[in-house]
Amino acid sequence: MITNKMKMKTTKLLKVAYIGIVLNLALFMNGAYAQWTYEQKFNTLTDGNLNGQDSWSGGAGEIVVQTTTKYEGAKGISLAASGSTYAVRDITEVQTGIVYVAMRAVNNTTGGIYFYLYHATTSNNWVAMVGFHGNGYIISYDQSLGAYVNIAPYVAGQWYIMAIEIDCPNRNHRIKVHNGTAWSAWTAWFQNTVEANLGVNRIGMISQGPSAGYIDFITPTDPIIVSPTTQTSNVTFQNIQSCGMTLGWTRPGSGGGSNCAVFMYAGSTGTSAPADGTTYTANTVFGSSGSQIGSTGWYCVYNGTGTSVAVNGLTAGTTYRVHVCEYNGSGGSEKYLTSAATDNPKNQATTTISYGAVGSGNQTVSSGATPSSMGVTGATGSGSFSYQWYSQNGIVSCPSGSTIGAWTTLGSSNGANTATYSPASGITASTSYACFVTPGGSPTCGTATWASSCRLVTVTTPANVDWNKSNVQEITLSANRSFTFTNGKSGGFYTLIIKQDGTGGRTVIWPEDVKWAGGTEPAFTTSAGAIDLVKFVYDGTNYLISSLMLDIK
Repeated sequence: MITNKMKMKTTKLLKVAYIGIVLNLALFMNGAYAQWTYEQKFNTLTDGNLNGQDSWSGGAGEIVVQTTTKYEGAKGISLAASGSTYAVRDITEVQTGIVYVAMRAVNNTTGGIYFYLYHATTSNNWVAMVGFHGNGYIISYDQSLGAYVNIAPYVAGQWYIMAIEIDCPNRNHRIKVHNGTAWSAWTAWFQNTVEANLGVNRIGMISQGPSAGYIDFITPTDPIIVSPTTQTSNVTFQNIQSCGMTLGWTRPGSGGGSNCAVFMYAGSTGTSAPADGTTYTANTVFGSSGSQIGSTGWYCVYNGTGTSVAVNGLTAGTTYRVHVCEYNGSGGSEKYLTSAATDNPKNQATTTISYGAVGSGNQTVSSGATPSSMGVTGATGSGSFSYQWYSQNGIVSCPSGSTIGAWTTLGSSNGANTATYSPASGITASTSYACFVTPGGSPTCGTATWASSCRLVTVTTPANVDWNKSNVQEITLSANRSFTFTNGKSGGFYTLIIKQDGTGGRTVIWPEDVKWAGGTEPAFTTSAGAIDLVKFVYDGTNYLISSLMLDIK
């Protein structure tokens, strides 16, 4: 039984344990509170008295470095069974986290073997404790109850791993125990005596009465958890867009971890190097709130048991490298496998985004005619697009950017990379047609903007060729023109001479009753000053071409 006198002496001497704390990110993540990083395995110390070694003090000749270990290295600490024996060490102050320590008691007689965490400069200075009591139980102390609390029975001579989680801002701690087979559940939160926000800055170990025991290590990571031995392989890429892609991978069977973390990097070389004991929070928006490994540029985009994830927030035309790491453990006790494997890591570049172009060139049509259909081709870089067509009276400049302005809404359509639009029939005035393109799909890349170029449709009033005036006529083209033929006589022969002005490039729209050899309109000369001559014979219904002379000089 621990007496009040013992408790006071233990507090004065700095009661404590052999510890190493891992920050519990799920419960206590606060940038103002330091994470426990102190670790000791005692392997670099000389055999014999711990006092004076590696900043430990006290316990001369009674706390000894010797070969008594089970879990790591070749050395541990032996606590003699001779009254109250202790050793302490100052560390950098920490406020929250989990500490793991391996312990065993030689016997379960009166007294006990204990570990303490405390704040060294206050009168009520202990933060947490755990150890083997002579009543046969692993115990801790709850200040709110003013009593020691049994946690689990123990067997003398058997190793146990104690986990102590501290929450100094709220003056709490709790315990769980690994008995060599499994972890127990966490205890309820016990209250300590130190003022809120005063953290642990000293650790210690103590033997009381005739009890003897051993300590093997102090570590900030769960020693029961080991790294996987087989790595994920075969990283794949699908739905590759300008701002995102879907990643896939093949997880191993035997030797794999309980989970995997997927890291992504804007580059083409290297591997990620996640740190053991660190939880990496995933975010599918690259470089957003997903955890970065230090300042390396490797961001976590997935963390779990799955085999695929859709990632966005990428930059068009950029190469990204993906590395998937198997791991065991959770909540700050992770052990990562960081090696490479077949196609892991692997690179993939994003596409560039294009909003396509309105094709097929400009048109000249007769008043009342129907322009030919027009289309957008070449839209790439997003999973799909929607296309909204617009018009504006007159021949105006093609629009750009994302402003609609004076354009009038026409029809719309959806598609992957192309879209078509058929203008209404009976057009009587020159009109400009353009298409506003909105990226869709998953991920959605880019913002809505105009497809490049537009379709300019010039409407002309037909020039009437009256064959009663002459069966040989000529016209000099100073603009694009359309014709109508009237007063042809069945069996009559007619000749039309077409001249380009000094600018050239003028086109002709022929009447529907003009018929060409093979049904195909020939390509007339459009160079400046060019002269073409075409002859027809009228059959009472249509003007049939009888001869054609091009570029007469």
